[in-house]
Amino acid sequence: MTCDLGEDCQYVSVSFGYNCEFYILHCLGPGVPYSILRSTRTDLNMVLEDNADLKEHLEQKAISKPEYSLVDTHDGAKVWVRVFLPPTLNKEHIVIYPLLVHVYGGPGSQQVTFRFRLGWDAYLSSSQKIIIVQVDGRGSGARGQKYLHSIYKQLGTLEVQDQITAVRNLTNTYPFIDKERCAIWGWSYGGFVTSHVMGDPSKVITCGIAVAPVTDWRYYDSAYSEKYMGLAADNFRGYDNANVSRKAANIRGKNLMLIHGTADDNVHFQHTAQFIRALMEADVDFRVHVYTDKKHSIAGGNTRKHLYRTMTRYLQRHCWNGGVPRDRTKS
Repeated sequence: MTCDLGEDCQYVSVSFGYNCEFYILHCLGPGVPYSILRSTRTDLNMVLEDNADLKEHLEQKAISKPEYSLVDTHDGAKVWVRVFLPPTLNKEHIVIYPLLVHVYGGPGSQQVTFRFRLGWDAYLSSSQKIIIVQVDGRGSGARGQKYLHSIYKQLGTLEVQDQITAVRNLTNTYPFIDKERCAIWGWSYGGFVTSHVMGDPSKVITCGIAVAPVTDWRYYDSAYSEKYMGLAADNFRGYDNANVSRKAANIRGKNLMLIHGTADDNVHFQHTAQFIRALMEADVDFRVHVYTDKKHSIAGGNTRKHLYRTMTRYLQRHCWNGGVPRDRTKS
């Protein structure tokens, strides 16, 4: 079914007809997506959508191409990492670039795939000359049951350390990464991981943006929390360790921005409110951006444009000191 597909079609979805004689094959990446109608009985190969206009348009743009690698963790595990390098980056030059980790990290999720994506990450890497990193740490999907269940009853541990370890490994391996300008951002579970990375005593990543973060699993819906953490009464230590407010003091001296919609019906605003109180008690300087009456998606009207502009400016001003590459001999 997929043996004759080229390198631009390594992420595939298939929809069969009711008698399985015909099927639609959706090639979803890494090239520009397209859809074709095929038959299980004949050589039918009818193009339904080739997105030719988009492909032609993108060929005129300088867009980052991903690089994939397996990175060793401190305890022997291997995590998949995808790196988007700015199109203008020359590995032989003495210029160093800021780095941004885009994390989700939830159980069973995947970021490091061959699926075509074109969003804020591509904009930052291509237009702002930022190195973008994505890490599928332990607990992520498509790596087997042992890998998936390694964070069972201990969310906020291994998947957090894998982000830090991957960045440390990359900065030690590639001389064109600026060790002093490494940041992280994530949304929802990604905000949870971001908050824990910022709360880690290490100084590998010192700037972060947590959007609608889970900060205490006791405040999240029981179906999800108890699925991965068990009952709070049976796993008190696990829930307590996952409470990012306990790490508030470790964020002192770092740059953290919290973003949340007040009408979030998924991760309630209570999560950020409790975290704010802990940060204040720990005498930590931080920033908060609230979207009034916005839900978990923080969307509608001009909201998304405002959100991404706000995050871009914060990263440039507080994480990267302008965000431009610099001569490594002067750093």
